[in-house]
Amino acid sequence: MFSGILKADGSKAMIGGHAGTVIIDMQDGSTLASISVGCWVTCFVPGSTEVMVSDDSTLYRYDGLGEENLMTYKGHSGKITGLVFVNENKNILTSSDDGTIRMFDVLSGECIYAFFNHRSENVRRIAVNSSGSLVLAPNSNGMLYLLSP
Repeated sequence: MFSGILKADGSKAMIGGHAGTVIIDMQDGSTLASISVGCWVTCFVPGSTEVMVSDDSTLYRYDGLGEENLMTYKGHSGKITGLVFVNENKNILTSSDDGTIRMFDVLSGECIYAFFNHRSENVRRIAVNSSGSLVLAPNSNGMLYLLSP
């Protein structure tokens, strides 16, 4: 397993690995959905039944049953290592082993911003404060980025 997350209300869990992603009902342990996409990053979409999963350099938004890919987000050339929602959940920020941080429009899938520093290597994680006004992203060569989306 490479990723795991609990839904904020504790009702569901999502676990991702080489074989794909599984959504689990936390009340009875039953499998609610299986998504064939392997998974480095998993996320429940805030205020929605939808889920986000990544397969190396591509991010996907699926319906909550894992039956339909609603949107594909492309632009990274390395494995996606993290994601956060910003701007009242209208945008997604992703970090990647390719050394970039990208902002995508949730509805259109368009990459609307890419941050790259020529000295950057493998942006490992991405975090955002509660108001969404500051983003923190460390990379593997000891640099720490503080951005305002």
